[in-house]
Amino acid sequence: MRLSAAMGEIRAGLLALQWACEQGLPEVCIQTDCIVFVQGLCNPRGSDSSLQEALMDFCLLCSYFSDVKVTY
Repeated sequence: MRLSAAMGEIRAGLLALQWACEQGLPEVCIQTDCIVFVQGLCNPRGSDSSLQEALMDFCLLCSYFSDVKVTY
């Protein structure tokens, strides 16, 4: 998968988290077909440098929820 496609998936995940936060939802489950996204969440600093900031933003937003699942 190209990195721009992976970035699109990460940004979509960020938008989903932002929406869920605005709605006051305590738990979120995001399904993706992007293995780069899932692997990047396991090790954001070990992912491609162009994705690291978005992955770190995603991880930061996760702290606002009691449970966040990202499934592949």
